[in-house]
Amino acid sequence: MSNDEIINGYHVEIAYQKRMIQNLGKWLSLAFAITGIGGMLLYYQRGQLLTLLVGITLVILGLSGMQIIGYGIYKGTINIQKVFNHLEVTIKANS
Repeated sequence: MSNDEIINGYHVEIAYQKRMIQNLGKWLSLAFAITGIGGMLLYYQRGQLLTLLVGITLVILGLSGMQIIGYGIYKGTINIQKVFNHLEVTIKANS
């Protein structure tokens, strides 16, 4: 394989991973919205047990989702950096 093919392959992989991190960002926004809806239900509940339980459930699910998705974004960003480093090592080895 030539250096151009290797570089092109790495660029495709990096672009794909960046796109997946953007998708995770959209899911993070959804989890934040779910947490907000749960918080609003908790704030405006008027002694109704069902509203209280649904609000607590949404807040817990939203916060858990935000933590999991945020961790995925963090690890994905680290993985992109590792791909960059591996690309540099591969180019130096082929030169």
